[in-house]
Amino acid sequence: MFGGVVPKTNGQCCDFLNDMYSYSISANEWTQLSPSGVNPSPRSHMGFLTIGDNVWLQGGEGTGFAIEKGLWRYRINKDQWLEVNEESPDTPNQRESQMFANVGNTIIIFSGDSSGPNFYNLKNDTQSYKIQDDEWVDRTAAIQPPQGKRMPSVTFDQQVMFFGGNTDLNPFTGVEQNHNQFWKYQLDA
Repeated sequence: MFGGVVPKTNGQCCDFLNDMYSYSISANEWTQLSPSGVNPSPRSHMGFLTIGDNVWLQGGEGTGFAIEKGLWRYRINKDQWLEVNEESPDTPNQRESQMFANVGNTIIIFSGDSSGPNFYNLKNDTQSYKIQDDEWVDRTAAIQPPQGKRMPSVTFDQQVMFFGGNTDLNPFTGVEQNHNQFWKYQLDA
């Protein structure tokens, strides 16, 4: 578990965290980790998944509700974070509340919220990161992809499936438009 957001001690919003914990199922206990090197900045709503002996973290929302950038790899056996593949300032990594999944050795990102003039600035793209090639590929389909969303749930097994998410927030009522659509994305070879 990495980061998140909590109320400030005075009850106001919000303190963003970059602490990291491990949970042992067999011992039923949490342990705080202290990774070496430079850690990702405090954030919430980021992509986070495990592939083999590595944990991958991407994007997120940070202090001041800024959209964070960065693709990070945590090497479990070395207890160390490394920032990877950030040659250009406009990588697919600068987003939060995205769908973030793994198919084989490829990370798939769909949609998410980005910086912009509106409360929600949803992306409507599909990107992949080929781990072995250290390369981003734009996979935005030629056919109409699903509407861009924040926080869809996801599952995967050589394909990516997601359900739900939200698209609009009425700033006067605080009501979000939630969806109950189910989508499947098949990664080509």
